[in-house]
Amino acid sequence: MGAPKVSYRETPSQLCEFNFKHKKQSGGSGQYGHVVGKMEPLPEDSPDSFIFEDKVVGGRIPRQFIPAIEKGFRSMLNKGTLASYPVNALKITLLDRFVPRRRQFGNGVPDHGDGLLPGVLPADQARLARAGDASRDRGSG
Repeated sequence: MGAPKVSYRETPSQLCEFNFKHKKQSGGSGQYGHVVGKMEPLPEDSPDSFIFEDKVVGGRIPRQFIPAIEKGFRSMLNKGTLASYPVNALKITLLDRFVPRRRQFGNGVPDHGDGLLPGVLPADQARLARAGDASRDRGSG
């Protein structure tokens, strides 16, 4: 039997605003996109691991592009920026206003104060959940 595999996850630790421009020219008319918004951690009791919220008003981003933007954010969940582990507990809010401060690195992915979540062995997840329920029943202190 080999060493157990630990399922690490990355998560943001604070709110971070982003202002990202995508430009690609490879013959023809090329591609251009500009998205502005914020990333923030989800509450610990949230049943979701990812939430995408569209707060664009006034048609600043055409409606037909919103699903592609969400798909792009979902694809980045597979590989975090800190240690390349999957990203968990993240909320993205797409806005339509200019954000004066930018905290970015790499390919325009904001530095959102990444942190590693404690690793949990898959076989132990149910046992830990039951242990947590039992400790809540006993009370603390």
